[in-house]
Amino acid sequence: MIARVYKFASGAVMSFDPYGKLISPFCGQVDKLHDDILSAAPPDAQFFTVDEETIKTKISREEF
Repeated sequence: MIARVYKFASGAVMSFDPYGKLISPFCGQVDKLHDDILSAAPPDAQFFTVDEETIKTKISREEF
């Protein structure tokens, strides 16, 4: 189950389960995985953006 999703400024995305374990099928380029991640993520999943200036910023599911 996807608990947290991090989208990087480079276009990469990483997804983690509730225990912090990487979920490799949901890691890669956001343009290829966007719809799959949204379909698999439960309503309470958290989404974040990550860039050089901000370690992480929480965003809504719609902003993802």
